[in-house]
Amino acid sequence: MAKQRSFFQSLRGKLSVQMLVVALIPLVVVGVLSYYIMSDSKQEVGDSVGETRTAMQDNVVAQNLLIQAKSQAKNTYDDVNDFITEAMGIAVTPAIQNLAAGNEPADAVVVTRYLKSRLAFSDLLIELTVLDAKGNVLATANKEGFPASAIGNQKNEDYFAGALYYLAVSAPKYTEDGDSLVTFGFAIPNPLYESDPQNQPRNIGVLRCPLLSSLFGDAKGAAQDMPGVRVLGYKIEVETEIVKLSNDTADPLRVAREAVLPAEQRTRSPLEQKVIDEIMAADSAAIEKANGNPANIVFQTISGFILDEESGQLAAYYRPTAQSGDLSGFLAKRNPLTRGDAIIYQQPIETAFAALGSLDTLEDDLQDNTNSMLLILIIVLVVVAIAAPVVAFWMSRGITRPVAQLRDVAEKVSMGDMNVNVDVKSNDEIGDLADSFGRMVAAVRFLSQDEEK
Repeated sequence: MAKQRSFFQSLRGKLSVQMLVVALIPLVVVGVLSYYIMSDSKQEVGDSVGETRTAMQDNVVAQNLLIQAKSQAKNTYDDVNDFITEAMGIAVTPAIQNLAAGNEPADAVVVTRYLKSRLAFSDLLIELTVLDAKGNVLATANKEGFPASAIGNQKNEDYFAGALYYLAVSAPKYTEDGDSLVTFGFAIPNPLYESDPQNQPRNIGVLRCPLLSSLFGDAKGAAQDMPGVRVLGYKIEVETEIVKLSNDTADPLRVAREAVLPAEQRTRSPLEQKVIDEIMAADSAAIEKANGNPANIVFQTISGFILDEESGQLAAYYRPTAQSGDLSGFLAKRNPLTRGDAIIYQQPIETAFAALGSLDTLEDDLQDNTNSMLLILIIVLVVVAIAAPVVAFWMSRGITRPVAQLRDVAEKVSMGDMNVNVDVKSNDEIGDLADSFGRMVAAVRFLSQDEEK
């Protein structure tokens, strides 16, 4: 009688398990190796992307912002110096000198006509006015259309005394739109001074030139062209402890508000303060190196950028000096310590680095591909795990069915039934076994019949 076994103890079960294992092992090995290789590649790509991102932040995005700040500063002060050179040329015109001195011929109408013809040399210039040494208006031409009587005596204005000596600039005034208006004053030299310096004054009048702030105008355009950019200007002098805001495109009226406040009440963002601290530290080092002697002080052009994760802002700053060659013209030659306003270009990190989003996409795509490969591997393993036993069970019948037939014949022979036939059709070793078993049964049958006789 055939012994009862569980499926996994049977020949068919063992064959099915073996076929399943044989099918799964290569898949698992290949899958694990592939996943390891892709994970390793992902790590290397991630490291490379991180390095590339940092390099692009420092060498591309931040440098571009720094170039903008430098260009802003250079253009602004080049414009101012060009304006100074042009205005000084007007101040030494003989007709203007004669009018200021009260000499003959002195024709205010001719001078006024001349001033009108020269107004166009600067789009930011709104007026040209000739004043005598007492501050009285002698001739004027302006773009606003107001008469000379509307200007009034200038003797007590903050720029006049310095301008009569050589050159001076008034404190800025601010319009309702936040535009900054400064008044330049240029001394009108006395043509008789060279021949009689003992009895003649060096200067005999002032050329008054109110000018809109070119920095603010240019900065507004730059802020409009670059998304999220805020342009700030700061006048910083560490030796006199001056830290004064000159422009803010995000809040134009802030300059006017802070102008009337004590220094301790003026508000600055932490990022602005970091820039100011770096500039003041560099200037302090220059002063210390010169042992406090102004003649030996050499201020350096200062530039750099700050990435402030806390505020989510990137700031690039540039502060030019006369020694750097960025300030040309009369002012830089006259005052070797001339320093321009520090220009700060501030932009949200998210906006500044938006172009680097493709690097993040690359990492995400690689992660997605790794996850997809893992999912496909799992699906294949599950399908194989289900299909392999079914296929093995069906294929194992070619082995287990002849064996079962031989087992049944052997059972009958063991019970004395010699009239059995082994009917197994197979061309493999199992067929050979069946033939041998059939011959054995025939021999046993012949011997049994011979004994009975």
